[in-house]
Amino acid sequence: MSKRPPYDEHEQLLEIAQGSESAFTLMVRTYQNNLYTATLRITGSKPLAEDILQNIFLKLWLNREKLPGITNFQAYLYTMAQHAIFDALRNIARRKENTLPAETAETGDTLPADNDTETNLQNKEFDAILHRAIESLPPKQKQTYI
Repeated sequence: MSKRPPYDEHEQLLEIAQGSESAFTLMVRTYQNNLYTATLRITGSKPLAEDILQNIFLKLWLNREKLPGITNFQAYLYTMAQHAIFDALRNIARRKENTLPAETAETGDTLPADNDTETNLQNKEFDAILHRAIESLPPKQKQTYI
């Protein structure tokens, strides 16, 4: 985890809740590198880690009125990141499941699979990301997910 922010956290959260973009920018700068590193370590994908980080900070800004009620912002933020990472990985797995060949209604034939090299490489990358994420879970969560 990162060191404590160089400001009064509660006061900063109050300012953000009131719409202070400069206070929000300071908070983002305080946490973005550590969050990005943790997200990248789990996903193994720079674009995915960047998207997840952007979504986390967007959600914080959109729900900023709730920030003053948070007593341990750092723990809240890292929990939020964990949920965002696993949501993103779950969505990747769902998309992959939905790209399996479908049967046509009239003939029962299977439609030809998309053999596009880029799609195959992307699927392999998603498999690797999902596998790394599952392996990084604590044993009980890993067992539950599997």
